[in-house]
Amino acid sequence: MKQKKRRGFIFILSIIVIVCAIIPVIKVNQRYPEPKKVMIEKGIKGEQKEGFSLTVRETKWLNRKELEENYANTLTMLEKRDYKAVFVKAILKNETEQEQKFFVYNLYLESDIHFYNGLDMELYTAIEGNPAAEIILKPKEEISMTLPYSISNLYFEKNQWETLEENLFYLVEERYPEKICWEI
Repeated sequence: MKQKKRRGFIFILSIIVIVCAIIPVIKVNQRYPEPKKVMIEKGIKGEQKEGFSLTVRETKWLNRKELEENYANTLTMLEKRDYKAVFVKAILKNETEQEQKFFVYNLYLESDIHFYNGLDMELYTAIEGNPAAEIILKPKEEISMTLPYSISNLYFEKNQWETLEENLFYLVEERYPEKICWEI
């Protein structure tokens, strides 16, 4: 009889603990719902909150061999793993009447296969010479830039890696409350 009471007490206590753990999660999800996802197609200008617009113009994928041929002198990432890189040519415009600063390292590469990565600063330096990671734009000024993102096979299964370029990839700067995605 004592054994049954003890098991019943443990069961009820377990239910109370589980409910107490779930309630804060539900409250957070109600307070901060999933962000609205806005997809901007390649070639279309997309506005950002800070008064900038971004237009993705061109995308070029390079495999490890092509990276070695073009950037072997400057890259350290090619040592052990297989890599690919995607180069995104984009136009950035200051839409305001004030001088503004844009941080290129705030643009992330994301995909529909739950992969994300930041700007590859090593490749960015190799492409742009000695670029600034913080770009100051005068009112209504527009610049063209190439943003490189490297991807390692470490994060993918073999079949995913072989068909990587076929997946939907996009650039993202802000993720909440509105997630603006520029398709590449």
